[in-house]
Amino acid sequence: MDDLGYGQLPFDKGSFDPKTMENREVVDTYKIGIDKAIEAAQKSTPTLLSLMDEGVRFTNGYVAHGVSGPSRAAIMTGRAPARVGVYSNTDAQDGIPLTETFLPELFQNHGYYTAAVGKWHLSKISNVPVPEDKQTRDYHDNFTTFSAEEWQPQNRGFDYFMGFHAAGTAYYNSPSLFKNRERVPAKGYISDQLTDEAIGVVDRAKTLDQPFMLYLAYNAPHLPNDNPAPDQYQKQFNTGSQTADNYYASVYSVDQGVKRILEQLKKNGQYDNTIILFTSDNGAVIDGPLPLNGAQKGYKSQTYPGGTHHPNVYVVERKTSTR
Repeated sequence: MDDLGYGQLPFDKGSFDPKTMENREVVDTYKIGIDKAIEAAQKSTPTLLSLMDEGVRFTNGYVAHGVSGPSRAAIMTGRAPARVGVYSNTDAQDGIPLTETFLPELFQNHGYYTAAVGKWHLSKISNVPVPEDKQTRDYHDNFTTFSAEEWQPQNRGFDYFMGFHAAGTAYYNSPSLFKNRERVPAKGYISDQLTDEAIGVVDRAKTLDQPFMLYLAYNAPHLPNDNPAPDQYQKQFNTGSQTADNYYASVYSVDQGVKRILEQLKKNGQYDNTIILFTSDNGAVIDGPLPLNGAQKGYKSQTYPGGTHHPNVYVVERKTSTR
């Protein structure tokens, strides 16, 4: 997920201790009672909590950087971001060096069907403004972001790509969605569209009778998030803050998307042979509702634990344990 803080999932009781969090700094538009915040956070992740119980939760996991581009570069290369010359999101948007081998290339070379769905953010990009009359407060609405050919996901080990190349995209009506190299229209809420694509990938792997690697990078709960989610997600929350409800509903949309994907894997007979890794790219931003990063100091972009200590779950042998 994108900017999901450690406190959003109950990895340890300290992260959800109201006494340690009631005086945490929160932007005014997201201020709600800590008890309501904790209740909403737990209500937004039932499927992910189930995965935690089924798999191995890493309570001492850290990402390689406090912002998205370098963190994702580390995931794809297995190297510290500085080793590949990526110190910031600006560096990432200049493209990860083409001399670096990406993880999907290894899977592809061993007969796997490989697909990336959602946020890429590892290409050299160019932004083309949309007409002024279609621009909004959400800066993601205001540009179409293109990838240079050499950095296309299909040239970094993926057989299939559907998603966006920028740091984020609008939750509705995104102008920057691509299927492989062709622009495609947005269809409703972005989380649902990405879930549909992910289900298509696992079905395609089933048809091809191939093992698969799916890199699914949801946009949520990346801000800004001004618009309510579809009713089936939004109606679950009534914290007293519209912006907080939008945030929790976006998280819940991902949770329910993961539920749909797991159900499809089971239907296809693929589930027991699939390794699942759930993670966030970095900590939560300050302009969101608690629990954010729990009791930890710091936020996204900082090297404090709040910026890099992240929720991390592996489901491998379907056994419950904690590390």
